[in-house]
Amino acid sequence: MAAIIKITYLAVFEPTGTGYSVYFPDLPGCVSYGEDYEEARKQAAEALWLHIYGAEKDGDEIPGNNLPLLSGNRYRRDKGDISFGNDK
Repeated sequence: MAAIIKITYLAVFEPTGTGYSVYFPDLPGCVSYGEDYEEARKQAAEALWLHIYGAEKDGDEIPGNNLPLLSGNRYRRDKGDISFGNDK
């Protein structure tokens, strides 16, 4: 049985004229979009999951992250959604 490894990735939200675009700097090609912040969060979670799933299925290496360990900042993915910064 394969070990389960939890990796946290930074998501960058950029406001556009029609919503938010989202990308993951450590995962080239993993991008998403939502018409509002909540939709962008949901779409980003799905894009991240599909990106990792596809890499696993193709036998590609799953990249690590380059998150700095900053006091007071937490980045986590729980229950199919993504939490950012100091979200609880």
